[in-house]
Amino acid sequence: MGPLVSLLSSAFRLSLLGTAFSLLNLVPAGRFGAFFELNNNLATYYLGGHLCVVLLVPVFAYAKVLRVRTALIYGGLSLFLAWLYLSPMVRFLEPSWKDRRYISEEKNSTKIRVLFANVELGNESAADNVLALEQTYKPDIIGLVEVTPWLMKHLPFRERYASVYELPRNDHFGLAFYSTLPVGDAPIITLGEGLSAVYINTVYVSHTPIEFILYHPPPPVDGDFWMENRLLSRRLATHLRHTGGNTLVAGDFNATPHSRNYELIVHGGGMHNAMEGYGWNRTWNMHSPIIRLPIDHVLFRGEIEVVNWQALEPIGSDHLPLLVDFRVGN
Repeated sequence: MGPLVSLLSSAFRLSLLGTAFSLLNLVPAGRFGAFFELNNNLATYYLGGHLCVVLLVPVFAYAKVLRVRTALIYGGLSLFLAWLYLSPMVRFLEPSWKDRRYISEEKNSTKIRVLFANVELGNESAADNVLALEQTYKPDIIGLVEVTPWLMKHLPFRERYASVYELPRNDHFGLAFYSTLPVGDAPIITLGEGLSAVYINTVYVSHTPIEFILYHPPPPVDGDFWMENRLLSRRLATHLRHTGGNTLVAGDFNATPHSRNYELIVHGGGMHNAMEGYGWNRTWNMHSPIIRLPIDHVLFRGEIEVVNWQALEPIGSDHLPLLVDFRVGN
Protein backbone atom coordinates (compact mmCIF):
# COMPACT_ATOMS: atom_id res chain seq x y z
CA MET A 1 0.00 0.00 0.00
CA GLY A 2 1.52 3.31 -1.11
CA PRO A 3 1.69 6.36 1.18
CA LEU A 4 -1.11 8.13 -0.73
CA VAL A 5 -3.47 5.18 -0.43
CA SER A 6 -2.57 4.86 3.26
CA LEU A 7 -3.36 8.54 3.76
CA LEU A 8 -6.67 8.19 1.93
CA SER A 9 -7.57 5.14 4.03
CA SER A 10 -6.93 7.13 7.21
CA ALA A 11 -9.04 10.01 5.86
CA PHE A 12 -11.85 7.59 5.07
CA ARG A 13 -11.81 6.08 8.58
CA LEU A 14 -11.82 9.57 10.10
CA SER A 15 -14.75 10.57 7.89
CA LEU A 16 -16.64 7.46 9.01
CA LEU A 17 -16.25 8.52 12.63
CA GLY A 18 -17.50 12.02 11.82
CA THR A 19 -20.44 10.61 9.86
CA ALA A 20 -21.39 8.38 12.79
CA PHE A 21 -21.52 11.38 15.14
CA SER A 22 -23.39 13.38 12.52
CA LEU A 23 -26.05 10.67 12.18
CA LEU A 24 -26.69 10.91 15.92
CA ASN A 25 -28.35 14.28 15.23
CA LEU A 26 -31.19 12.40 13.53
CA VAL A 27 -32.23 10.45 16.64
CA PRO A 28 -34.24 11.69 19.66
CA ALA A 29 -32.17 13.22 22.45
CA GLY A 30 -33.48 10.98 25.21
CA ARG A 31 -31.51 10.75 28.44
CA PHE A 32 -28.33 12.06 26.82
CA GLY A 33 -29.86 15.40 25.91
CA ALA A 34 -26.83 17.54 26.76
CA PHE A 35 -24.60 15.58 24.36
CA PHE A 36 -27.16 15.68 21.55
CA GLU A 37 -27.78 19.41 21.99
CA LEU A 38 -24.06 20.18 21.86
CA ASN A 39 -23.72 17.89 18.85
CA ASN A 40 -26.55 19.71 17.05
CA ASN A 41 -24.85 23.03 17.67
CA LEU A 42 -21.76 21.77 15.80
CA ALA A 43 -23.79 21.20 12.63
CA THR A 44 -21.82 23.70 10.52
CA TYR A 45 -18.64 21.74 11.18
CA TYR A 46 -20.36 18.52 10.15
CA LEU A 47 -21.55 20.33 7.02
CA GLY A 48 -17.96 21.15 6.09
CA GLY A 49 -16.92 17.57 6.73
CA HIS A 50 -19.69 16.11 4.57
CA LEU A 51 -18.87 18.46 1.69
CA CYS A 52 -15.23 17.34 1.90
CA VAL A 53 -16.37 13.71 1.76
CA VAL A 54 -18.47 14.41 -1.35
CA LEU A 55 -15.36 15.82 -3.04
CA LEU A 56 -13.17 12.93 -1.89
CA VAL A 57 -15.51 10.08 -2.84
CA PRO A 58 -14.24 9.89 -6.47
CA VAL A 59 -10.68 9.80 -5.12
CA PHE A 60 -11.57 7.01 -2.68
CA ALA A 61 -13.03 5.01 -5.58
CA TYR A 62 -10.11 5.72 -7.93
CA ALA A 63 -7.56 4.68 -5.29
CA LYS A 64 -9.65 1.56 -4.56
CA VAL A 65 -10.10 2.58 -0.93
CA LEU A 66 -13.81 1.99 -1.62
CA ARG A 67 -15.62 0.03 -4.27
CA VAL A 68 -17.45 2.20 -6.76
CA ARG A 69 -20.89 1.19 -5.52
CA THR A 70 -19.94 1.74 -1.88
CA ALA A 71 -18.40 5.10 -2.77
CA LEU A 72 -21.62 6.19 -4.49
CA ILE A 73 -23.72 5.19 -1.47
CA TYR A 74 -21.34 6.94 0.93
CA GLY A 75 -21.25 10.04 -1.25
CA GLY A 76 -25.05 10.09 -1.46
CA LEU A 77 -25.37 9.82 2.32
CA SER A 78 -22.87 12.65 2.81
CA LEU A 79 -24.70 14.81 0.27
CA PHE A 80 -28.02 14.18 2.05
CA LEU A 81 -26.56 15.11 5.45
CA ALA A 82 -24.93 18.21 3.98
CA TRP A 83 -28.30 19.29 2.56
CA LEU A 84 -29.92 18.63 5.93
CA TYR A 85 -27.48 20.97 7.68
CA LEU A 86 -27.47 23.59 4.93
CA SER A 87 -31.27 23.95 4.78
CA PRO A 88 -31.66 25.98 8.02
CA MET A 89 -28.76 28.21 6.93
CA VAL A 90 -30.19 29.29 3.57
CA ARG A 91 -32.43 32.00 5.02
CA PHE A 92 -29.37 33.55 6.70
CA LEU A 93 -26.94 33.23 3.77
CA GLU A 94 -29.30 34.43 1.01
CA PRO A 95 -29.71 38.26 1.06
CA SER A 96 -33.21 37.96 -0.41
CA TRP A 97 -34.34 36.52 2.94
CA LYS A 98 -33.99 39.94 4.55
CA ASP A 99 -37.32 40.96 6.02
CA ARG A 100 -39.59 41.29 2.97
CA ARG A 101 -42.38 43.18 4.65
CA TYR A 102 -42.55 46.90 4.07
CA ILE A 103 -43.82 49.33 6.65
CA SER A 104 -44.09 52.90 5.42
CA GLU A 105 -41.63 55.43 6.82
CA GLU A 106 -44.41 57.98 6.90
CA LYS A 107 -46.38 58.85 10.03
CA ASN A 108 -47.56 55.29 10.55
CA SER A 109 -44.19 53.86 11.64
CA THR A 110 -41.43 54.49 14.17
CA LYS A 111 -37.80 53.35 14.14
CA ILE A 112 -36.22 51.83 17.22
CA ARG A 113 -32.69 50.56 17.85
CA VAL A 114 -31.91 47.56 20.06
CA LEU A 115 -28.47 46.74 21.48
CA PHE A 116 -27.84 43.34 23.04
CA ALA A 117 -24.60 42.11 24.59
CA ASN A 118 -23.34 39.25 26.70
CA VAL A 119 -20.60 41.15 28.52
CA GLU A 120 -19.00 37.94 29.90
CA LEU A 121 -18.52 37.37 33.59
CA GLY A 122 -15.13 38.71 34.71
CA ASN A 123 -14.59 40.94 31.67
CA GLU A 124 -12.86 43.96 33.23
CA SER A 125 -13.08 46.01 30.03
CA ALA A 126 -16.85 45.54 29.72
CA ALA A 127 -17.86 48.82 31.40
CA ASP A 128 -15.74 51.07 29.17
CA ASN A 129 -16.56 49.15 26.00
CA VAL A 130 -20.32 48.97 26.57
CA LEU A 131 -20.37 52.66 27.47
CA ALA A 132 -18.53 53.42 24.22
CA LEU A 133 -21.11 51.41 22.25
CA GLU A 134 -23.96 53.25 23.94
CA GLN A 135 -22.43 56.64 23.16
CA THR A 136 -21.69 55.69 19.54
CA TYR A 137 -24.94 53.98 18.57
CA LYS A 138 -27.45 55.57 20.99
CA PRO A 139 -29.85 52.61 21.23
CA ASP A 140 -33.42 52.95 22.44
CA ILE A 141 -33.25 49.59 24.23
CA ILE A 142 -30.24 47.89 25.80
CA GLY A 143 -30.25 44.30 27.03
CA LEU A 144 -27.19 42.96 28.87
CA VAL A 145 -26.53 39.52 30.35
CA GLU A 146 -23.83 38.18 32.69
CA VAL A 147 -23.85 41.52 34.50
CA THR A 148 -22.35 41.78 38.00
CA PRO A 149 -22.73 44.27 40.86
CA TRP A 150 -19.27 45.63 39.95
CA LEU A 151 -20.37 46.32 36.37
CA MET A 152 -23.55 48.08 37.49
CA LYS A 153 -21.46 50.47 39.59
CA HIS A 154 -19.41 51.43 36.54
CA LEU A 155 -22.26 51.95 34.05
CA PRO A 156 -24.13 55.28 34.36
CA PHE A 157 -27.18 54.01 32.48
CA ARG A 158 -29.46 54.27 35.50
CA GLU A 159 -29.18 58.06 35.21
CA ARG A 160 -29.49 58.11 31.41
CA TYR A 161 -32.48 55.86 30.76
CA ALA A 162 -36.09 56.42 31.78
CA SER A 163 -36.83 52.72 32.28
CA VAL A 164 -34.32 50.54 34.12
CA TYR A 165 -34.30 46.99 35.45
CA GLU A 166 -31.10 45.51 36.90
CA LEU A 167 -30.59 42.06 38.37
CA PRO A 168 -26.80 41.79 38.83
CA ARG A 169 -25.31 38.51 40.05
CA ASN A 170 -21.85 37.13 40.69
CA ASP A 171 -22.46 34.21 38.32
CA HIS A 172 -23.35 33.93 34.63
CA PHE A 173 -27.05 34.74 35.01
CA GLY A 174 -27.27 38.42 35.89
CA LEU A 175 -29.15 40.67 33.48
CA ALA A 176 -29.99 44.33 32.93
CA PHE A 177 -32.53 46.20 30.80
CA TYR A 178 -32.52 49.91 29.85
CA SER A 179 -35.00 51.80 27.68
CA THR A 180 -35.62 55.36 26.59
CA LEU A 181 -39.18 54.24 25.84
CA PRO A 182 -41.94 53.89 28.43
CA VAL A 183 -42.54 50.37 29.74
CA GLY A 184 -45.16 48.52 31.74
CA ASP A 185 -44.99 48.46 35.52
CA ALA A 186 -45.38 44.69 36.05
CA PRO A 187 -42.42 42.85 34.49
CA ILE A 188 -42.11 39.06 34.56
CA ILE A 189 -38.70 37.95 35.82
CA THR A 190 -39.10 34.18 35.93
CA LEU A 191 -40.74 31.40 33.95
CA GLY A 192 -40.65 29.02 36.89
CA GLU A 193 -39.22 28.51 40.34
CA GLY A 194 -35.53 27.65 40.32
CA LEU A 195 -35.02 28.66 36.67
CA SER A 196 -32.64 31.32 35.37
CA ALA A 197 -34.13 34.81 35.34
CA VAL A 198 -35.70 36.34 32.26
CA TYR A 199 -37.00 39.86 31.79
CA ILE A 200 -40.39 40.25 30.11
CA ASN A 201 -42.13 43.60 29.87
CA THR A 202 -44.20 45.74 27.53
CA VAL A 203 -42.39 48.56 25.73
CA TYR A 204 -44.51 51.32 24.20
CA VAL A 205 -43.35 52.65 20.84
CA SER A 206 -45.51 55.68 20.01
CA HIS A 207 -48.31 54.06 22.03
CA THR A 208 -47.85 50.75 20.18
CA PRO A 209 -47.21 47.93 22.69
CA ILE A 210 -44.32 45.54 22.05
CA GLU A 211 -43.44 42.73 24.39
CA PHE A 212 -39.68 42.72 24.98
CA ILE A 213 -38.00 39.60 26.36
CA LEU A 214 -34.39 39.38 27.58
CA TYR A 215 -33.35 35.73 27.60
CA HIS A 216 -30.27 33.80 28.75
CA PRO A 217 -30.67 30.08 29.50
CA PRO A 218 -27.73 28.04 30.82
CA PRO A 219 -25.46 26.31 28.29
CA PRO A 220 -26.28 22.61 27.76
CA VAL A 221 -22.89 21.42 29.03
CA ASP A 222 -24.27 18.84 31.47
CA GLY A 223 -27.53 17.06 32.23
CA ASP A 224 -28.87 19.56 34.77
CA PHE A 225 -28.12 22.61 32.64
CA TRP A 226 -29.57 20.92 29.57
CA MET A 227 -32.79 20.10 31.43
CA GLU A 228 -33.10 23.73 32.57
CA ASN A 229 -32.34 24.99 29.06
CA ARG A 230 -34.97 22.66 27.60
CA LEU A 231 -37.55 23.62 30.21
CA LEU A 232 -36.94 27.34 29.68
CA SER A 233 -37.23 26.87 25.92
CA ARG A 234 -40.55 25.08 26.30
CA ARG A 235 -41.96 27.65 28.70
CA LEU A 236 -40.84 30.55 26.55
CA ALA A 237 -42.41 28.93 23.48
CA THR A 238 -45.63 28.39 25.45
CA HIS A 239 -45.59 32.00 26.64
CA LEU A 240 -45.10 33.23 23.07
CA ARG A 241 -47.96 31.08 21.76
CA HIS A 242 -50.32 32.40 24.40
CA THR A 243 -49.45 36.09 24.05
CA GLY A 244 -49.18 36.79 20.30
CA GLY A 245 -48.75 40.31 18.94
CA ASN A 246 -45.65 42.45 18.50
CA THR A 247 -42.70 40.79 20.24
CA LEU A 248 -38.92 41.12 20.45
CA VAL A 249 -36.70 38.49 22.08
CA ALA A 250 -33.00 39.30 22.57
CA GLY A 251 -30.52 37.01 24.22
CA ASP A 252 -27.67 34.59 24.38
CA PHE A 253 -29.66 31.45 23.60
CA ASN A 254 -26.65 29.12 23.95
CA ALA A 255 -28.12 27.54 20.82
CA THR A 256 -27.53 27.82 17.09
CA PRO A 257 -30.35 27.72 14.51
CA HIS A 258 -29.65 23.97 14.21
CA SER A 259 -30.54 23.45 17.86
CA ARG A 260 -33.78 21.73 18.80
CA ASN A 261 -34.29 24.21 21.63
CA TYR A 262 -33.88 27.12 19.21
CA GLU A 263 -36.39 25.55 16.82
CA LEU A 264 -38.82 25.08 19.69
CA ILE A 265 -38.79 28.82 20.43
CA VAL A 266 -38.75 30.10 16.84
CA HIS A 267 -41.26 27.70 15.32
CA GLY A 268 -43.35 27.21 18.44
CA GLY A 269 -43.54 30.95 19.09
CA GLY A 270 -43.94 32.09 15.49
CA MET A 271 -40.75 34.16 15.61
CA HIS A 272 -38.29 35.31 12.94
CA ASN A 273 -34.56 35.85 13.37
CA ALA A 274 -33.45 39.41 12.60
CA MET A 275 -30.16 38.00 11.23
CA GLU A 276 -31.91 36.35 8.26
CA GLY A 277 -30.37 37.66 5.05
CA TYR A 278 -27.37 39.15 6.85
CA GLY A 279 -25.09 36.09 6.80
CA TRP A 280 -24.15 33.24 9.09
CA ASN A 281 -22.55 35.44 11.74
CA ARG A 282 -20.75 33.52 14.45
CA THR A 283 -21.14 35.58 17.62
CA TRP A 284 -19.30 33.21 20.00
CA ASN A 285 -16.49 32.22 20.94
CA MET A 286 -14.25 35.21 20.22
CA HIS A 287 -11.52 33.70 22.42
CA SER A 288 -11.21 30.64 20.16
CA PRO A 289 -9.84 30.58 16.60
CA ILE A 290 -11.52 27.23 15.89
CA ILE A 291 -14.95 26.79 17.51
CA ARG A 292 -17.20 29.76 16.73
CA LEU A 293 -20.99 29.58 16.66
CA PRO A 294 -24.01 31.87 16.11
CA ILE A 295 -25.73 31.58 19.51
CA ASP A 296 -26.78 35.20 20.16
CA HIS A 297 -30.08 36.17 18.56
CA VAL A 298 -32.67 38.90 18.28
CA LEU A 299 -36.07 37.49 17.29
CA PHE A 300 -39.19 39.39 16.26
CA ARG A 301 -42.78 39.03 15.08
CA GLY A 302 -45.84 41.17 14.44
CA GLU A 303 -45.94 44.59 12.78
CA ILE A 304 -42.17 44.93 12.99
CA GLU A 305 -39.69 45.20 10.12
CA VAL A 306 -35.91 44.75 10.27
CA VAL A 307 -34.11 47.77 8.85
CA ASN A 308 -30.56 46.63 9.64
CA TRP A 309 -28.73 43.92 11.60
CA GLN A 310 -25.07 43.94 12.55
CA ALA A 311 -22.60 42.31 14.89
CA LEU A 312 -20.49 45.06 16.43
CA GLU A 313 -16.83 45.28 17.32
CA PRO A 314 -15.54 43.06 20.17
CA ILE A 315 -15.93 44.36 23.72
CA GLY A 316 -13.48 42.01 25.44
CA SER A 317 -16.23 39.41 25.85
CA ASP A 318 -16.35 35.97 24.28
CA HIS A 319 -19.55 37.19 22.56
CA LEU A 320 -20.01 39.89 19.94
CA PRO A 321 -22.68 42.52 20.71
CA LEU A 322 -25.66 42.80 18.36
CA LEU A 323 -27.26 45.99 17.07
CA VAL A 324 -30.60 45.79 15.27
CA ASP A 325 -32.69 48.61 13.82
CA PHE A 326 -36.41 47.97 13.53
CA ARG A 327 -39.36 49.84 12.09
CA VAL A 328 -42.57 49.43 14.06
CA GLY A 329 -45.99 49.96 12.53
CA ASN A 330 -48.17 52.21 14.67
